[in-house]
Amino acid sequence: MKILLLILFLLFYENLKALPTDSTRTELLQLLKERKELFDQYSASLNKKSGFFGNRTKNDLKDSQDKLVAIVSADNKIMNSLNRTLDFRNFEKLNMSYDVNSFEERIRNLLRLNDTLFNQNIVYKQENKKFQTAIKKHNFYFVILILLLMATCIAWVRKIIKG
Repeated sequence: MKILLLILFLLFYENLKALPTDSTRTELLQLLKERKELFDQYSASLNKKSGFFGNRTKNDLKDSQDKLVAIVSADNKIMNSLNRTLDFRNFEKLNMSYDVNSFEERIRNLLRLNDTLFNQNIVYKQENKKFQTAIKKHNFYFVILILLLMATCIAWVRKIIKG
């Protein structure tokens, strides 16, 4: 459960990092504003009729065409900026998936290490129980040995006193 929450947090965090930065957003807004102004100029040039009898002249058409080319150029700049943003997001997603894979591998290694340490702990507990029973047995033998030594000393002292 904790692993799933960690992975979800990392995904959410990486998605936040993958959002366009303020400079990219500012650049896009500026390009969109420039395109709007160019389109407004183009719309105004379509209404411009400086020829005889209210017709459009060759220069009017050329001016409209130049403004249309400027709009297409601005659109290309916007598309390039959006492509850079998408490439950045793809790069971030690739990094995120690499990071997630490395974190998953690290988690798997830590889980294996945890299992190994848990098994060693069980083995050491069993050895500890064996040593505790051996210590109790040796303490019992030691007490018997001391009692025998005391009995021998008492018998030896009685023999010397009677002696």
